[in-house]
Amino acid sequence: MKKVISAVAGFAVVVSMGLVATSAMAAGMGGKAVGTWKTPTGSVVRITGGGRSIAGTIVSVRNKSRRDSKNPKTSLRKRKLPGIRIFSLRKNGANAWKGSLYNTEDGKTYAGHIKVLSANKIKLSGCVASIFCKNQTWIRK
Repeated sequence: MKKVISAVAGFAVVVSMGLVATSAMAAGMGGKAVGTWKTPTGSVVRITGGGRSIAGTIVSVRNKSRRDSKNPKTSLRKRKLPGIRIFSLRKNGANAWKGSLYNTEDGKTYAGHIKVLSANKIKLSGCVASIFCKNQTWIRK
């Protein structure tokens, strides 16, 4: 149980670390999520795509010296966080997407989803075993 809680906490840190999206709205179903987003910790993530899928890539993080040190692939552990794709999601209802989220904090991938709350807010959720979930609200940058 302690390990699961630790993984959920780690996921929260990763999500906070960096999801940002470009502020231009894309055509299609992904349009409302596409753009640049600021996380609660000040990281920025770019969401691209539209239609049936979207992807999130870290643009910037507060700790610029931080690396992807927990990546399961040892050859990737020295790479900087900006530029890393942290999620790839598929359409799952009106203004909602689900798929996998990569946590740079622990190097693991979790099930997750994004829901558009308004023109300037999205809610991202990541879950361990579909039971223990952590949510964050991101603000359009």
